[in-house]
This record gives sequence, C-alpha cells and structure tokens, in this order.
Amino acid sequence: MFRSPLLSRVALVPAGLAILTGLGALWGPPGVRLALLLACSLLTGLALGLALLRSPRLAAWRGPAPTVRLRDVLPEAPLRTPIDRGRLRDHLANRTVLITGAGGSIGSTLSRLLLDFSPFRVVLVDVSEYNLFRVEQALRREAFEGELEFRIADVRDELVMERLFDDFRPDLVLHAAAYKHVPLMERHPVEAFRNNTLAAVALLRLCERFETEQFIFISTDKAVEPSSVLGATKRLVEWYVQSVDAPAERKIVRFGNVFGSEGSVVPLLRDQILSGKAVTLTHPDMVRFFMTATDACTLVLQTILLDEAQTYILRMPSLRIQDLTKRMIDFLHPWTPIGPRPRILYTGLRPGEKLEERLWDDSETPHPTMHPDVLGLDRPAHHSRAELDAWMGYLERLSEEHRAEELRHALLAPSVHVPMDHPPARRTPS
Repeated sequence: MFRSPLLSRVALVPAGLAILTGLGALWGPPGVRLALLLACSLLTGLALGLALLRSPRLAAWRGPAPTVRLRDVLPEAPLRTPIDRGRLRDHLANRTVLITGAGGSIGSTLSRLLLDFSPFRVVLVDVSEYNLFRVEQALRREAFEGELEFRIADVRDELVMERLFDDFRPDLVLHAAAYKHVPLMERHPVEAFRNNTLAAVALLRLCERFETEQFIFISTDKAVEPSSVLGATKRLVEWYVQSVDAPAERKIVRFGNVFGSEGSVVPLLRDQILSGKAVTLTHPDMVRFFMTATDACTLVLQTILLDEAQTYILRMPSLRIQDLTKRMIDFLHPWTPIGPRPRILYTGLRPGEKLEERLWDDSETPHPTMHPDVLGLDRPAHHSRAELDAWMGYLERLSEEHRAEELRHALLAPSVHVPMDHPPARRTPS
C-alpha cells in the first residue's frame, strides 16, 4: 500500500498502471515507447489528481464536511404523519406555555416549532446564559405576534420558579431541562438526583398548586428497567407523575436517542471520523433507538392533544451503533484525511450502559393512539403519593449529606423502601 502523503487509496489503480506503463516504456520500439510515456503521464496525472482531491489543503474545494442526518445513514427511517396543526393552533390560542431547558437541543427545537402554532405567550427558561441568548437571537427573527419571555433561572431553585409561576400563570409546562449523559451522571449521582428528580418533582408540585392545565415530562428509554443513575432519576419522576390525581393532565413522553443532539454519539463519531484516527465504540452489539430532534419535539406537541394514555412513545427505528459508525465512515469518507479508512476500536461497556434499551417494560402495554406515529402505554401505578413523598425525603437527606454511593444504590432499587431508622425529611412536600 502506498504511504506517500499525496496518494490515497482512490489513486492506487491509476498509479499502479502508470508504474507498469512507465516500465514498459523503457523497452520496445521508439514509437511504442513514446505512446507508453504519454500514457504514463496521463495515468500519473490522474493518480495525483485523485489524491489531491482528498488532500486536507484542498478541502476547501469540496466545502466543509456536511452534518450527518438520520436519513443519510438510515434511509429506511419512517416518514412521519403530520400532526393536526389546526386543532393544535386552536388549543394553544390564548394560552401561556413555559419551557424549561429552552436553550438545549430539545428545548430550542420545541420553542421554534411551538411558535408556528401562535400561543399567546411563551416563557423560555434556561440556566445557561449563552444558550438562552442564542435561542433568543434565533426566535426574535421569527414572525411571531405573541409574547416571548426569556428568563435565566435554575429549575432547582424552587423560590425562583414559584415567582415565575406567579408572574405568568402558565397553562402548559414542557419540562425539558435535565442532565442527559450516562457516564457523567454515574460519577455525579447527587447532582443527577437534584437536577433530574428533585427539580422535576418540585415543578410538578407547582403545576398542581397553580392549577396548570398540563405538565409534560420529557423522559427517556433509559428509565425502563434502568441500569444507570440517569435512567433511575428519570424513572423516579415517572413514578411521581403517575401518582397524580388527574393523569390526563400530567403526561410522560419517552425519547430514544435524539440523532445529532449536542454531546450525543453522532457528533462525537463525526469528529473522530473526520480526524482520520481510530473510532472508539464500547461494544459491537450495542443497539439504540433513534429519532430526530424535530420528530421528538413534534411528538411532544402532539401529546398536548392526546388523552388516551399518560405515557407516550414515538415509533422509531433501532440501529446497531457499529452499523451506524460504518455508514457514517462511508458517508464522510470524501472529507477524511488521505490514507486508510478509520479503524473501529472497542473499549468495553461503560458504567451504567446497557447493550440494548427498551421502550416499555413487561408491566406496560403499548396501544395505538389517534396519531399513527405515537403509541400510548397502559401501565399500573407503581407507588402512592405518600410512599413516594417518604422515599423522596429519604433520598433528599442522602443527597444533602453527599452520601453518593448510598444514593446511587437507593435510586437503582426496583421499588421504594424507606429504612425504619432514617431521619425525617428536611421539609414536608407541598
């Protein structure tokens, strides 16, 4: 194999023919030698041209590497049925919608899509100044006649969130704020619990107190029989949402992997592939469900109109991460450095990871809804509100005392069981 920095594999065939032709031109009649030398020159030029097309110095000729879309690597992904835009527009008229995590991948997409349905007011909340600034710049350019309120706030700060509820009296709350990275949350169970569980439960209580019409909690397939702290923090909120008295107004939407979202597997793979170095995967048999951010957020908006279940999921395809990587390597190959294609190295499963996720567990029964892309789940209520309040008080005590390993163990337990000798909770839930 050629190792010259000017030759890539695409140039091997003409380069090899040029060498053979050049050798043939050393012997034979003068007329034949001249013809062979001309052929050698043409083949050499072709080989160099093919190699230069993949030279990093000439990458500008091709432009920057494109963003990888789901259909680029999964052409069999289903076409989505449009949602009932007229009915949703009528429903949101004269209503105030509050979105947490509004600057993130999901929150910003939700915000952008929501403006098309002309709600009276949208309150966008995020703890990140930069993310909120970025989404404000984008949404201010939209032709939206309603009110837009951008508020820097930490959803963990109950007093701040209470003031927001008091100021704007939201009719609908879309809770997208959460930590989402499995390995990172394995190392920070206290912060995962505070941000993903305590904040969501406090927000749900505010919705009950202020009589908010709907609360939609964005969950994950990792909450199904969780093996990670992240999944366990989401499962606990799902249990809490199930314990409300008016289930039709308190809903759960389970996501799969959002294709291309910030910090997810696709942009990480893209960066590794474009570097030309080895691509690292945890296991060749890992499988994940994938959905686009637009599909995911359209699902959330569709569930506003549904009352056939309390938990909803989107019909979505699954794909082995190894196959995804190989397809991305093929798709991005013209933009990779010259030389052999990137190798795939396997590093082993990380703490909290599973080979395959599930969209529902054995106690849940999926059924169709009025929208063909959305499934509802019939599921039993796992625990009463009183049991969950006692359990939350116990977990909150562990988090306050930074007893991280005990908290991790308690979160991953299959059911709630408050130790008899546990001290009383710091505060009584409202």
